[in-house]
Amino acid sequence: MNITFPAIIRSFISDSTKCIGQLNLLYPPVCQNCGNRIDKAQDWLCSDCLNKLEELETGLCPECGHKLVKGECFECGRPDEPWTEAEAVFGYHDSLRALIHSLKYKDKRKIAEYLATRAEHWLDKHRVFTDAEVILPVPLHSVRQRERGFNQSALLAEKIALKTGWEYYPHALKRVRATQKQSMVRTEQRSVNVKGAFKVVKPEKITGKNVVVLDDIYTSGSTMREVCAAVNECNPNRLYVFTIGKVC
Repeated sequence: MNITFPAIIRSFISDSTKCIGQLNLLYPPVCQNCGNRIDKAQDWLCSDCLNKLEELETGLCPECGHKLVKGECFECGRPDEPWTEAEAVFGYHDSLRALIHSLKYKDKRKIAEYLATRAEHWLDKHRVFTDAEVILPVPLHSVRQRERGFNQSALLAEKIALKTGWEYYPHALKRVRATQKQSMVRTEQRSVNVKGAFKVVKPEKITGKNVVVLDDIYTSGSTMREVCAAVNECNPNRLYVFTIGKVC
């Protein structure tokens, strides 16, 4: 009996679909935040927790969250920052915290695709970074990356680059010094913790370009300031900071 290649593929897809359906019966997908059962694993959140994902407006002060006026905040009087513009997609609350935690520590890497899609829609909706050319992820130290197995910021940056057409250079920026996790360091010590931790090793990818630096979460801004200080040594045309979440 002759079996054509397309027939084999159709049979494989059919069997795979049945297998996934059976697995969902045995191990039904659950919301990454509250644990309630959901219909489709790729949704990651139940409808209630999905509605709690708070999309942020554009042009907010990264320090206090108030609206900037011509790049200046008259609420907190923040100092000049080493970037042109900083934006975040979501407020860092329970639903996003659960997604990021599952991505980083439960190895649910497909969450990166979902978050990248939401980020691309947010960028298109607000028309920010429209002249961006290059995206760089905030790097992990090699020891930390071996422990985790991947860099979540690099995974997110790669998927966003595929959707936006930006050039993706995962190795242009390097973390040259191991540091304590910022979450384990007191706020006033975080700048010291990351001082001198980053170095650009491929300046030709940055010089004269409009560059986006991507991280998963913006907390105190200490890491981003140190990253941007290193990137600015290579004289980019514009330097943008972009994160999936921001502590508000």
